[in-house]
Amino acid sequence: MQLVGSTLSTLVAAISLLTPPSPISCSPPPHPRHDLQPQQAVFSDSPVTLDETSTTIPSRYYSTLLARRLLAKSPTGDLASVFPANISSGPYWRTPESVASAPIALPEYIADCESTGSPTLIALDVSTATKNAKYGDSTNVSITVSWWDQYVKLVGREPWTKADLPRLALLGYLEEISDSDVNDHGIVACFEVLHRDARLWRPGSRGSAHSGKWARVKVEEAYWIGGFGDRHYIGWLDIEEWRRVTEEEWGRVRLPGEKL
Repeated sequence: MQLVGSTLSTLVAAISLLTPPSPISCSPPPHPRHDLQPQQAVFSDSPVTLDETSTTIPSRYYSTLLARRLLAKSPTGDLASVFPANISSGPYWRTPESVASAPIALPEYIADCESTGSPTLIALDVSTATKNAKYGDSTNVSITVSWWDQYVKLVGREPWTKADLPRLALLGYLEEISDSDVNDHGIVACFEVLHRDARLWRPGSRGSAHSGKWARVKVEEAYWIGGFGDRHYIGWLDIEEWRRVTEEEWGRVRLPGEKL
């Protein structure tokens, strides 16, 4: 009996040596969210301002304020459009036929010159996005902005991860800005505050290097990624809320790295 017991002990010890250790998680253990009250929805849509110490995920409304501020503080954005299904030889001279129906995104100068959250840009006749909107199968475009570069300029260093910084996608179509709107909204002065060099090719500039028109991305939908989903709102914004937000409202919120 003693021999059998000794043999069993030896087998158990051998098996334990062959069994691989449990994997070690690099993520911290989850903590219960005691700060959330029963009446608080994680994605609340009520226009309640959250203080910075709260761990509740910001509401859609508060995120809309952040998104409008991000647009106002963004001098550039990536403008995406779609090539038509049939590439003609006219405006698409030297364009490969293989890009038919393909999307393309290119950086553009932008400025937030109107109160409704539709960014202003210069639609040059030579611009790919302008040609796609004018001659393509769809006038739809989208423009994306992020806080990645602006954050580095503010704090003087790279963040520990850019994935936790805000970005925004605005979907709509290109629309020419009328001469009266250009004057009423001070489009030229507003745009040149951010882009003084644009006077060399902007519409109406004497000796402009290119022909073009003032245009807006008429925003129909807005998609917001505030950062990591466990602490920021991610999702579609209400377009009516987006258009109603005032400069006074978005002026009260701050993006990462900004000081009050």
